[in-house]
Amino acid sequence: MKATFAVIASAALAVCAGSAAAESDSPPAPAEFADLDTNADMYIDKQEFELFTEKMRENFQRGGRFGGRGPGDRVAKLYDEADGDGDGLLNETEFAALQESVRAKREKMRQRWGGDKSE
Repeated sequence: MKATFAVIASAALAVCAGSAAAESDSPPAPAEFADLDTNADMYIDKQEFELFTEKMRENFQRGGRFGGRGPGDRVAKLYDEADGDGDGLLNETEFAALQESVRAKREKMRQRWGGDKSE
């Protein structure tokens, strides 16, 4: 279950550019801070983060990945853990740390389950 969430979380931090990219086997491009900061206030609030992850859930369901399951309630926990200063907002530094954490978990999972699937 934790391994599946690591994959889902990494996907939730990626942007699928159009339906062709969502249906391909190639991984989506990494999300940029500005992609999530929809009001351009230099912070990602929970609503913006949840909106983004909801779009990712829709992509999963449309593409049939993970049986149509999204990260669910774990998104809030992921957000809260990433909010290092506890102000209820993610700044660029916290977002970058979240992305790095997800990348590290994804790499650990790849090693555990037999290598890089992108080859």
